[in-house]
Amino acid sequence: MSRVLTFSRVFPSYHPKKGEPTLFVEKIWKGLVIANRRDGEYSIWTKVPRLMKEGYWQIPHVWRDQMNDDKFLPKFHTIRAGNRWKVGDKFSPRVWSGKPYNSKQIIIASDIEIKKVWNFEMHEINEQENGYGIYVVINGKEQHLPKQVAINDGLKEKDFYDWFRVKETKPFMGQVICWNEKINY
Repeated sequence: MSRVLTFSRVFPSYHPKKGEPTLFVEKIWKGLVIANRRDGEYSIWTKVPRLMKEGYWQIPHVWRDQMNDDKFLPKFHTIRAGNRWKVGDKFSPRVWSGKPYNSKQIIIASDIEIKKVWNFEMHEINEQENGYGIYVVINGKEQHLPKQVAINDGLKEKDFYDWFRVKETKPFMGQVICWNEKINY
């Protein structure tokens, strides 16, 4: 049995882009198509007829050109607080149809199997000696340039940092939950 994971359709109120669309639904679809492609050619639209048939097309979407644009980042994983996921678990990806927790959920794809899980920490450094910065730790190994983590999460680096808003006194601790077996950290 799969568990539910909800994805935000807009940036949260504390984010500089508050209220703007995240496009996570479309980014997840693009990431699933890329992760599951078998040959060198693919189109984001190969799974659209199935998605429409299964009723997922209730969600606003971007134009075809934008989906196929290389600048439109696919989403290959999500990062969640806590430590409750393991490889082989399945989740049902969903979004809220309206106000979070006060509206129905919309299933955006079939259940997704988790291919990889990493422990994840994000810390802020604010010392005179080291300067200011943010660093991430994945499975106990510090990542000096975590840009790829942000990209694989479907966000630009600045948006990624603003999403987690870590403080020196309160780092973020959780897991990277990945559905693309080609991703490695």
